[in-house]
Amino acid sequence: MLLNFNCMFVLILVLRKCHTLIRSTPLAAILPLDQHITFHKTVGYVIGICVLFHASGHVAHASTS
Repeated sequence: MLLNFNCMFVLILVLRKCHTLIRSTPLAAILPLDQHITFHKTVGYVIGICVLFHASGHVAHASTS
C-alpha cells in the first residue's frame, strides 16, 4: 500500500490543481512543495526503499516454498 501511495504521489505532484490543493492543507508546512526537484528525489528514494522491501519479501517467500 505504501508503494502504491508513493507512486500515486509522484503523479499527483505534476497536476497543477492537486499541487494547489496540497498547498492549502497543513501538509504544506511539512512537505518541501517549493523545492520540486528535492521533493521528487525524496519520493523517489522512498519508492526505491519500498520496492526493495517488497521484492525481498517475494524472494523470502519463494525460498521458503
